[in-house]
Parts: sequence; structure tokens; C-alpha cells
Amino acid sequence: MLLNGLLYIRRMQRERRQLRQVNAPEILQVVLATRRQFGIRRAIPIYTGGSANNPYLSGLTRPWIFVPEQALRELDASRLRHILAHELAHYKRRDMLWNLLGSLAATIHWFNPLVWLAIRRMKIDREVACDTYVLEVLGEEEAINYGLTLVEFLKRFSRVRERRGHLYFSNPQQRQQIKRRISMIQSFRKGSYRISAAAVILVALLS
Repeated sequence: MLLNGLLYIRRMQRERRQLRQVNAPEILQVVLATRRQFGIRRAIPIYTGGSANNPYLSGLTRPWIFVPEQALRELDASRLRHILAHELAHYKRRDMLWNLLGSLAATIHWFNPLVWLAIRRMKIDREVACDTYVLEVLGEEEAINYGLTLVEFLKRFSRVRERRGHLYFSNPQQRQQIKRRISMIQSFRKGSYRISAAAVILVALLS
């Protein structure tokens, strides 16, 4: 499993070399504005090309974001901002680090089905938490448009084939996850992300 993880990292590095960095001024302007909303000073490059059809965040020490070429070409600035916001939320929440810790836990406790169940639940909860974080930053009034972006992206761009390990905007193989995300977006209220964070801290202290 460790060897598999190392091979995956090397494959991602090779894949990045085959992509091209986005330099279009109108797209970089959206990226910069979204970064400022999330209080991110670090420049996170955007790449496109290749065969992937789902946006994802990659790179633990030198993060970068992939956005499908078709999405960059066809989505307007508002929809693109929603996609970038979701990936930047993964960056702010350090989800790449949590992914690594989850992989290490699975490597050590590969025989324990409860660990695999916990990792699966963590991945589902992670996407919902990112959606909540995005709406906390963008504002409650953006919830409907954000939900429509999710639905539109699934209809127009997403493929069923899953690319293992990516932190992507959508996961069409898990209908329950999509329903849960849409339900959360529909019922979102400002301040709910802080309440969730407080609940996690309380559970950790009790544990």
C-alpha cells in the first residue's frame, strides 16, 4: 500500500508535466478575486488539458488546481468562481494533509473494516464541509446559485469513471453524497460552519 501511494504521487507529477498552466487574464482575474475572498495570499496555479473531467486540488507542499478545459471555455465567471471556491476551500481546510493521514491510517490498519468505513465517511463529510465553508465565505444569498453550479457541472461535464485520490468538485458515483450536498446547500444558514467546527472540537475533547 505504501508502494501504491508512492506510485500514485509519481503518476500525478508526470500528469502535471503534461498539462498546461492557465494564463488567460480573464480567468486569472477570477482566480485572484476568489483567493482574496478566502484570504489566501499564496499563488496557486491553475492547470488544464489532459483527459480528466473533474476539477481537483493536488500537491501537499506545492498545491495546484486542475480545471477541465471545456469548463474553462464554457462556464461564465460566476460558475467558474464557484468551482475554484470549492477547491480553495479544500486548501484552506488542509484536506490534502487529512487525505495523507487517512491513507497512512489505512496502511497501518488495512485489516480493520472500521478504518475503511471511517475514511469513506470522512470523504463524504469533507465535501459537505467544503460546501458549507464556501457558502460561509460567499454568503447565504449565493447558496442557490452555488447549488445550480453543482447540478449544471454534473450534467454537462462530469464522467462516471472515478479518478482515485483526487479532491474533485463532484462525485457522480455517490448519489447519496450529491443529495446530501444539495440538501445542505438548500438549507444553509450563515454561521453553520462555525457551529460544526465547534462540535468537532467538543467531540475531540470528550474523546
